[in-house]
Amino acid sequence: MIFALPILIFFSTEQTLALFPCRVYDPDNLFSTMIYSFDIIQKNTDKSVDKSILNGSENLIKHVKNECQNKTYIFNPLTKFLLVKYLAVDIPKMLPENETRPFLFPSNSDLYYAATNLSYISKIYNLNASSLASGQFLGKSFGLHLTGDDCMEMVHQLNTALDDEKAREWLDEAMIRNVNSDEQLSSQISKFKLHYEYEDHLVLMNSQFPAYCRGDLQPKATKFLCHLDLSQRILPVKVEVVSRAPSITLYHDVLGPKRRQDLINLTEGKLFRGPVALANGGRAESEHRVARIATIEDILDEAIEHSARVTKQVTGFALSREMIVVKYDVGGKFDLHYDFALEYAHDIYSHLGTSFAEALTYLVDTEFGGELVFPAVPAVIKPSAGSMVVWRDTDEEGLNDFSTLHGACPVAMGEKWITARNFRAFGQEGTCMATLDSDVDGKIQIFKPEYSAEHAELEFESFKNSEEFFNFESRKDVENVPSDLRY
Repeated sequence: MIFALPILIFFSTEQTLALFPCRVYDPDNLFSTMIYSFDIIQKNTDKSVDKSILNGSENLIKHVKNECQNKTYIFNPLTKFLLVKYLAVDIPKMLPENETRPFLFPSNSDLYYAATNLSYISKIYNLNASSLASGQFLGKSFGLHLTGDDCMEMVHQLNTALDDEKAREWLDEAMIRNVNSDEQLSSQISKFKLHYEYEDHLVLMNSQFPAYCRGDLQPKATKFLCHLDLSQRILPVKVEVVSRAPSITLYHDVLGPKRRQDLINLTEGKLFRGPVALANGGRAESEHRVARIATIEDILDEAIEHSARVTKQVTGFALSREMIVVKYDVGGKFDLHYDFALEYAHDIYSHLGTSFAEALTYLVDTEFGGELVFPAVPAVIKPSAGSMVVWRDTDEEGLNDFSTLHGACPVAMGEKWITARNFRAFGQEGTCMATLDSDVDGKIQIFKPEYSAEHAELEFESFKNSEEFFNFESRKDVENVPSDLRY
């Protein structure tokens, strides 16, 4: 049942029998609430109403009257979804604000349940969205026809439930039934088409990622020449332009063996399992990332200061966040991901702006595996001690660049040590990759998918009660993780 409170009676027996030729089984008061609302809206002549919603409500009431058999009416999931959808989304918008409501209206949670219940039943009994939208259920016609907006509500709810298969079916129906090319509905359809195109892109990238790690797929040799940058004050830098769009540059021999070993030595007793960032700003351990990390910048040491100077000099970027050292043992890896945050993400660095760029410096050579792969570019970078790879998280317009999807192949032999820095947008005004000119010809356009607060909340719910969940409020919290997680 949807409601836990006792049923309130609004219509008298005479009124109910006048409306229905039989006694209606309505344990959740959905029909009674619909009739009550329909009556109030019709009398409310001062308020403009959506005629399509009124027509839908009237059709539902007629449908119930026609389907009354043996003085009882048993719900089916199609009718129930429509009733809950009208009462949770559409009808409340048209009722007078100060109108006393003797019934409880369904909530968004009730709507989610009604939509996912209908989807689950349709999977079990092989019912497609097209027949359901036409009022066909288990071989019986109910005389109901869902509108494009009704179908779009199914898309919203099933997308939240991560039921992409059925959501795509209902999206096709929403497009077919958007007969008047409603602007708002068309906008929603376009957004979700883009969303699912992006999901297809991710499937392709994840299927290609292992092939790039093995070498079965290899990117074309870069057409950009390497050169020696003599303008650096610290040391001449060997520069290899990997990609112009997105901007990826590899700097060779920027850190000597003694400095690299000093940085590794500083992590002793400080390494702990590296978490992944959640959309809500929290952190959680996940099998997507198998690595150990250490934050060491609170230590006064020449190796750290030198690394900071080199990074700033080579990249030209203002340093934002602390450097971390990451160790990948045998089997260590990081699945495909982005280093920028999506629109609902917040963390302790949000005041510094969105993610702007990344810099990874390799501290050791890795015997086999550990490559950095950008499958959408495509580009593969092998770990090479002393080299630094730098890429921009944003495109030419300052927006998140979704072609920077990347991952770290698992280490098969040896180990991989790197330092990592994330640069935030604040303070980067006027900075650029000095060696690069804008060249976006032939770049694959990967557009931003929809990522809602509901997705972030679902992700949070999946981790919040887990022992692996951390919600770091400060760098000090990171340092103070339980000692049994340290290595």
